[in-house]
Amino acid sequence: DLHPRNPGPQVAKDLGLPAFGVQHHLAHVAAVQVEHGLEGPVLGLGLDGYGWGPDGTLWGSEFLAVDGPSYTRLDHGPSFCLPGGESAAEHPWRAAAGLLWELRGGAAAAEWMEGAVRDEDAVRTAASMLHDEVGCLRTTGLGRLYDALAAILGILDAGSFEGQAPLSLERLAGEPRTIDISTLPDPDADGGEYFGAVVDHLLLCAQSGGDEVEVAAWAQKAVARWVARRAVRLAREHGLSTVVAGGGCLINGWLRHELRD
Repeated sequence: DLHPRNPGPQVAKDLGLPAFGVQHHLAHVAAVQVEHGLEGPVLGLGLDGYGWGPDGTLWGSEFLAVDGPSYTRLDHGPSFCLPGGESAAEHPWRAAAGLLWELRGGAAAAEWMEGAVRDEDAVRTAASMLHDEVGCLRTTGLGRLYDALAAILGILDAGSFEGQAPLSLERLAGEPRTIDISTLPDPDADGGEYFGAVVDHLLLCAQSGGDEVEVAAWAQKAVARWVARRAVRLAREHGLSTVVAGGGCLINGWLRHELRD
């Protein structure tokens, strides 16, 4: 992993082993390839909270064409800013503010923050960060996207550990089950368009006070369906017959179920 705080190189040195820097999400994919003895070209899905990308942003919803040590980034989920950077993982409303700012504009994000966040000083600071893109990190992290959707639904305001909001969202949704897909956006739409429609739906549900369990299930299905359909489409377009998925977001049962289907 290229993250500067990664202890891996020192551990390798202590063991007398050579150490090589590997991009975070390529490492996720390669680990699964090694486990299953896969050597050929694959479509690799790096699905996690975030990991440093070579462009200096935080990746995390990555579709990679992987062939040995080389890879090409074919696509990714929506890109948005995290006001406060990595600290947003413990404050899911910050991810929601960044996602809304990116997909629906500053006015929509500011209006949502004013209604959802109690700390007025934090709201003003976050709005200023997003407006100037100062003190922000841009991310495509799937975990941060789950954070944002959970916060929009009011499931968690401030978490005590990274991943608590996505886990809370999944727990509320319950086990994977059939959802009326006619209510979902077009899964072949690009990430920005698709998740813009998802956000619109969740904001409406949050305002109207719908069944929170069913809304959480809808959100889970919406994320999983887009990832799975995009994987199928990219594999076909690039002639890749094997799909490999790795990363922390795969603890999510809805995501695993949809990818297997």
